[in-house]
Amino acid sequence: MLIRSLALLVLLAASLARAEAPVDIPYEMKVLPNGLTVVVHEDRKAPVVAVSVWYHVGSKNEVRGRTGFAHLFEHLMFQGSENLKGEYINFMQELGATDLNGTTFFDRTNYFQTVPRTALDAVLWAESDRMGHFRGAISQELLDEQRGVVQNEKRQGENQPYGRVFEAIIAQVFPPQHPYSWETIGSMADLEAASLDDVRKWFDTYYGPNNAVIAIAGDISPAEAFAKVEKYFGDIPAGPPLTRLAEWIPEHRVERRQRMTDRVSQARLYMAWPGPRWGTEDAHLLDLASAILAGDKNSRLYQRLVYRDQIATDVEFGNLPLEISGLAYLQASAQPGVTLAQIEAAVREEFARFLKEGPTKAELERVRTQQRAAFVRGIEKVGGFSGKAGTLAESQTYGGSPGAWRQQLVDAGNATTASVRDVAGRWITNAPFVLEVTPQAPLSTTAGVDDRTKPPLPTSQPDVDFPAFERATLANGLSLIVVPRPGNPVVNLQLVLDAGYASDQFARPGTASLAMSMLDEGTKTRTTLEISEELALLGANLSTGSTLDASSVSLSALADKLDPSLALFADVVLNPVFPENELERLRKQYLAQLAQEKTQPTSMALRVLPKLLYGAGHPYAQPLTGTGTEATLRAITRADLQQFHATWFRPNRATLIAVGPVTVADLKPRIEKLFAGWQPGDAPAKPVSEVAGKREKVLYLVDRPGADQSVIFVGQLMPPRNVADDIDIETLNDVLGGQFTARINMNLRETKRWAYGAYSFITEARGQRLLLAYAPVQTDKTTESLAELRREFTEIVGARPASDQEVELVKTINTLSLPGRWESSAAVLGSVGELVRFGLPDDYWNSYADQVRGVTTAAVNAAGSRHLRPDELVFVVVGDRAVIEPGLKTLGFDRIQLLDADGELR
Repeated sequence: MLIRSLALLVLLAASLARAEAPVDIPYEMKVLPNGLTVVVHEDRKAPVVAVSVWYHVGSKNEVRGRTGFAHLFEHLMFQGSENLKGEYINFMQELGATDLNGTTFFDRTNYFQTVPRTALDAVLWAESDRMGHFRGAISQELLDEQRGVVQNEKRQGENQPYGRVFEAIIAQVFPPQHPYSWETIGSMADLEAASLDDVRKWFDTYYGPNNAVIAIAGDISPAEAFAKVEKYFGDIPAGPPLTRLAEWIPEHRVERRQRMTDRVSQARLYMAWPGPRWGTEDAHLLDLASAILAGDKNSRLYQRLVYRDQIATDVEFGNLPLEISGLAYLQASAQPGVTLAQIEAAVREEFARFLKEGPTKAELERVRTQQRAAFVRGIEKVGGFSGKAGTLAESQTYGGSPGAWRQQLVDAGNATTASVRDVAGRWITNAPFVLEVTPQAPLSTTAGVDDRTKPPLPTSQPDVDFPAFERATLANGLSLIVVPRPGNPVVNLQLVLDAGYASDQFARPGTASLAMSMLDEGTKTRTTLEISEELALLGANLSTGSTLDASSVSLSALADKLDPSLALFADVVLNPVFPENELERLRKQYLAQLAQEKTQPTSMALRVLPKLLYGAGHPYAQPLTGTGTEATLRAITRADLQQFHATWFRPNRATLIAVGPVTVADLKPRIEKLFAGWQPGDAPAKPVSEVAGKREKVLYLVDRPGADQSVIFVGQLMPPRNVADDIDIETLNDVLGGQFTARINMNLRETKRWAYGAYSFITEARGQRLLLAYAPVQTDKTTESLAELRREFTEIVGARPASDQEVELVKTINTLSLPGRWESSAAVLGSVGELVRFGLPDDYWNSYADQVRGVTTAAVNAAGSRHLRPDELVFVVVGDRAVIEPGLKTLGFDRIQLLDADGELR
């Protein structure tokens, strides 16, 4: 494909109208069969040729936790290639190269050099060798060497005055997962973690010819240049297809402020906003506005802060347009004795004046001329960063055309005082990030601890008393529990209903969850939006939900607005109408959530495990998410939701819990009045039969092709929550996998380093509960990890039972954490809810600490012997079947059974 450029008539007309000489960089462009884009500009004024290679990869292509790769790679690619031995720079300097460098930023990595025209073949050979023949030159020694160089570069930058400012600014202007929220140089930890395989994979992904532009400018014809490029680059295979973000410009509605102290001599003010992206009219106009505000000594902020008021020594306002967003920023350094508040006030005054009056025609013409002059001077050279080759390469990389640079001159030529004022109003908003950097005050030390070798451990534990509560029963049978808790003017309430996912045994799976979600989507007198608006005006929060055995409606209300909040709460509980239009909207959301569950490894396992452990038809044999299946979600009707409400919303089968600055005497009359019309009635019993363990040696496998990890779940059934030895069971689980220091995590994370974290937990239920261990592990260690999990379950009831040391550690953790357990009203309400849901005695929490302290190692191991059954464990693995199945077949299972994401046999 060959394209010849045409001078833009619009540009020429605009230039002639102001008697300006037209500016152009004529070029020819060709795309090689492997995807490499080649742009050539012929310039015979000197016998030199500039070569600029732009790879469309920068720190934007990284992810948090794996940062710094693009910049590290820039360094690596200067160290020679498979056929160019030794330093690339040395080779270039021996060719007489000038304007020789390479840079990395958010969106690109580029390498450029200008050489005598006779050295062009050598340059193209070298550039093509590091594009197509670099992978084999990446060694561990080279990686370690350049990693150290980059880390020292980072230390050097951070050691400079104000060296941590840019990192702080971008972390506030861009949200955490935005690819501009971390510095291009990356973090020390991420750099240290980069492995040889990581680096090679990065090269294979991003440094192919189809992700690159090579621009050549100088003493050469396009035909000759194309022939040479094809000779050296044509045999390089293309890289994989890539996806790119097109635009992600954050919006901020509130001002954010931060203070930083540093080893600096002057205090400095920074203000920053998201800005327009590269190539847009707003970016070009904001360049003009920023120059008028702080471009030189004639700019407004310089005149005001530095020249007239003399409160600052310098001021800068910049616009940095990047590929998917931009950054607008101001910085001003305070004169000694001047506060940053004074500077900020003056800056805001000048901003306000500019946004109201706009620039003058003279100001606009001045900066327009300055910018055009700077551009023209820059492209006098064929090479360097801002020369002709770099300009063409940048325009093709970001703008999709080597001539995209022209649009900036066109937009500047068309700019008016009104358009420049308006663009400033769009981007210089009232919600900046403001950073104040002040000199660090002199610091000193005082006399300290005499002996630091021994920590001052606590010699006693504070008494922990669960708050007292009051009980009452309303005329319609509704149970009321009130925990008086003065001090915070918020009342938290929760209505606990005897429903939950287990009630779906009388309906379609997913009904309980969907019905509760629909509860606040409209009543007989309020629409969903009216409910939301009223809650906001009251400062209240209302939520609904379900667990296996119970459903709930929760309200958090300000004490001084309790009555109207309760009235709204009662309306939602008693009068939902389940509107058809809202049902269809939520149904779509549930179906989307279900689809997500079927792609997320942990959710996939939690969908299939209950059916495997409880057996089909059991009330608990449904996805732990409560979402049912696609078929049942599509089939649920408004009538089904109305029937759920009519069946399970019975006051005599419900308990209302309240925590806050209220008493039973205060609350009961209000509740009696609001719920007087709520009639008692019968509801179906929810039989939850006991299930025997399974002794089949079957491994269940859910195939997830291409998975980066395997997720292993191991499970069995345990007794209900309210059994006498429940605390012994919980302690056993904490030893096995319930704590960070537990055996499973220490084994797979700390010792083997096959997992980021591996744990076990016991679900809560009135009937038999699930004990589940889970471990997301690296794919190539799936077989070994599963074997380790099986060994841990076997040994804790066999060769290696819980030790005194392990049990004492768990007891210490569980008792010392109690003082903070019931700090909030929400936590107290949750614990009272457990008493209700699981039929625990009222004094359960008052005696809980003593019960935990009284646990013995013998009792823990006895509970393990009674309840843990290693030969009844069910194993589920979610991972790439093609990769992991051969190894899993060696573990001695009778068969490997494939399952789909709903737990159905395949």
